[in-house]
Amino acid sequence: MSGPAIAVAGVMPRTRMPPFYQSASVFCMPSLIEPLGIAALEASLFRLPVVATRIDGFLETVTDQETGILVPVNDPAAIAAALRRLFDDPALARRMGLAGHGRNAARFNRNKVGDRLRAMAETIAPRLRQAA
Repeated sequence: MSGPAIAVAGVMPRTRMPPFYQSASVFCMPSLIEPLGIAALEASLFRLPVVATRIDGFLETVTDQETGILVPVNDPAAIAAALRRLFDDPALARRMGLAGHGRNAARFNRNKVGDRLRAMAETIAPRLRQAA
């Protein structure tokens, strides 16, 4: 029995990413710094479970044990264990990928983000006028 094939994509233009997402069964991004977690959102569009580090950007876009697995920073053993868990349990990986897709499609679609930005602007604008 052979192990899973692993590809490290590295840095590339966003337009070249879809084939990588489409051929993947898990998305792993053990970042040290990730302010927005956009990569996890992109992976969830392709219904991939996410293994990522427990840092700010991923705390917004990955629900630990529901849409993926969050691991401590600089912990290769935890990353390996999370990947092994998902590779060994394809049904779990599928459930997490579907959950991530549903959660993030509902939470981060353009209308929802636009509504939140509008509400924030409506709250801030009066204070800005008063300060001016």
